[in-house]
This record gives sequence, structure tokens and C-alpha cells, in this order.
Amino acid sequence: MREAKRRNPEPGRDGQRAELPEEICLRIPREQTEQGTLILVNRKTPLKSRIPEERLTGFPEDKEPLPGGGFRMLALEQETARMLRFALQSLSGPGKIALVSGYRKEWEQQELYGKSLREKGEVFTRSYVAFPGCSEHETGLAVDLGELTEEIDYICPSFPYRGICQEFREKAAAYGFVERYQKDKKKLTGISPEPWHFRYVGTPHARIMKSRGMCLEEYLDDLQNYPLGKRELVWQEEGWQFSIGYCRVCGEEALLQVPENRLYQISGDNRGGIIRTVWRRI
Repeated sequence: MREAKRRNPEPGRDGQRAELPEEICLRIPREQTEQGTLILVNRKTPLKSRIPEERLTGFPEDKEPLPGGGFRMLALEQETARMLRFALQSLSGPGKIALVSGYRKEWEQQELYGKSLREKGEVFTRSYVAFPGCSEHETGLAVDLGELTEEIDYICPSFPYRGICQEFREKAAAYGFVERYQKDKKKLTGISPEPWHFRYVGTPHARIMKSRGMCLEEYLDDLQNYPLGKRELVWQEEGWQFSIGYCRVCGEEALLQVPENRLYQISGDNRGGIIRTVWRRI
């Protein structure tokens, strides 16, 4: 999230300082369409831009197994990690949910996919393990959670619709997370239901998706009906008003207007588009 800075005012007719129009212009390079918390990653839309390792943060207390054997520290994109910690701390029983899997490098996803093919077969693997280069885990924005028990299945961890797991599920959208692969969305996502897989999309997008019963594919398609600067999507919650607009980057870059002295966020969709979200206190 950023804040557009105010420019120096110019003298008005009465000799006093008058403010310039409350907007600034940003140049958004085409490669930025491949980055951000709203990027779509699936088999039809492979990941095009890798997250730099300096934008990852680890969970020293949580380890996840490597497909070839051994364990390593679980890691997530920094904002995702921060909001996940807040979400877990808000629960009535902190410490009862296990962080099972976070960020994976492409070669790790390749090994996991191959191991699943050998041990589980093609039908299971295509249903529950994303193809290398097409996994949300490679973005650092996705986390698999599990009920904390003595035995945890690291491919399909138990995360039931009851108890502390359901409490997290109900609070997730308030912290920017959505349950990514739901039963009635399989035709759109291409992935079988995964009650344990949560994706960070940020505020207010998670709440809008939950309120409208949309998966990420549906939401990003719908945002194209709200062109930037013309007919933007307006959403209000908890004393804030959000204006959300979509812009397709057709050339090497796009010019985006951002209101001065307002918090804003820009995210690509990994499909050649940019989503601009502006916050305003009401």
C-alpha cells in the first residue's frame, strides 16, 4: 500500500496558494501486470514473474517437508505473512492450527508433482497438485493450513468446517484471505476442493469475493466491467470507502491517475491488466 504525495501548490488569483488538481500520474510498466496480490495463477495462466527472495519472510517455528526428503523453514510473501499472523492471533485458540506449506520454488513444485504422480497416480495429482509453474505456492501468496494433530498429511491436510478451523475460515476475509478452491468452483479453478488452501488477495478484495460468492477467476473477470476513471467499483466497510478500477496495458506501459494524499494499491492480474484500489476514510 502506498500514499500519493501532495505536490507544491501554485499561487491563486488572490495571491494565496491554491492546490493543483488532486491527482498525480504514474507510469506503470507492462511487467507490473505480472506482479501483485491479485495475480491469477492456474494451469491456463502460468506464473510469469518470480517473487524476489528478499520479499519473503520465514516462520522459524514452522517447518515443511521437501519432496526429496528433509525439512525447511516455511516462508511467505511479507505482507501475506504479516496478515496471516494477525489472523491466527485473533482466534480463540491460538496455536491449534498448523502451517503446513507456504512458498515453493518451481523445482520444488516439480519434485512434488513427480512424487505425487509416482505415489498417488495421475487422477489424484491433477486434482490436488498444481502443475509446475502454475502453482499459487510459487507466488508466496498461498498457504496450506492444517488441524494441529500428531499426524499431518502434507498434500491434503485436514482442515474441517468446524471448531478452530472454521473460526479461521470465517475470519479469513477480514485479513485478506480467501478459501481458494471450493467445491462449486472446480470447473473454473481446475482444482478439486481444498479446504486447507488459502490465498492472500488483500483488502477489500477478499471480503468482496466472499460477499459475492466469487472465486478469483470470476472476480478478475468481473473487474473488467469497472474501467479505471469511468465506472469504478465502490465498496464501503469499517469507515473506509474503496474505489477499484481496471486498466489493460496494451503497450509497454500505461498511465494511471492516483488521487493525491490517498492510500492506494496497484496489482497486476497476470493477464495483461492492472487493478488500482484507492482508500478513502469516510
